Amino acid sequence: MPFEPIQSPRIYQQVAARMAQMIAGGELKSGERLPNELELARRFAVSRGAIREAMIALETGGMIEVRHGNGAYVREDSAHGTDIDWSRGAIADPGPLEQFEMRELLEPEAAARAALRITDERIDGLEAMLGRMKARVGDTGSQRDGRTFMERIAAASGNSILQSMIEELWRLRDGRMWTTLRMRMLGPDQRAAAIVHREVIIAALRSRDPAAARRATQGYLVLTKRIYFGDLAGAVDGGG
Repeated sequence: MPFEPIQSPRIYQQVAARMAQMIAGGELKSGERLPNELELARRFAVSRGAIREAMIALETGGMIEVRHGNGAYVREDSAHGTDIDWSRGAIADPGPLEQFEMRELLEPEAAARAALRITDERIDGLEAMLGRMKARVGDTGSQRDGRTFMERIAAASGNSILQSMIEELWRLRDGRMWTTLRMRMLGPDQRAAAIVHREVIIAALRSRDPAAARRATQGYLVLTKRIYFGDLAGAVDGGG
């Protein structure tokens, strides 16, 4: 028998696996509305953050359907199963909230450092990119533009380690759970609001003002967090 690495599932993965078992076993029936996040957090004795990530994982796996403003329901066709092997933690990435917490730590500092080092040519390039974003505000593929925008600011910070960490966080946003979130939560209005915040970031960079660049990036992240996670405060369980 070959040796295999021992994996310790994150809290949201454990919750998602248990709920998937309940759905498969009929404890949660097709079409049934699930308890709200607070109730699920109480029953599983975990944070709302872990529940939110578990629900995203289950939605990604096709087990539940989240109806905006009307809660989450077991999908009618969930009995047919899913392509996610919950027993092996097939969605192995850190959850979206855990990833976002790191963005909140890293991206404002990258922008502050970039304000002291960025060239006029690079700022002109960011402005040109923002123009393309405005032209594509209705395009679901504009996620790539947002990624390139932040990666260019990270590169201008002059710190290659900081740059590589931010690039890795944006690579993780290509994962299945983030794709599920984007499809459900991100539309033209949300993209337009993000563009306004990016304009403020560019203005701070143009002024060579690190404090303003930090605040502008923090403001952009506050908006993004509200879009994706609503009223969730964002506390993440250890490993959750």
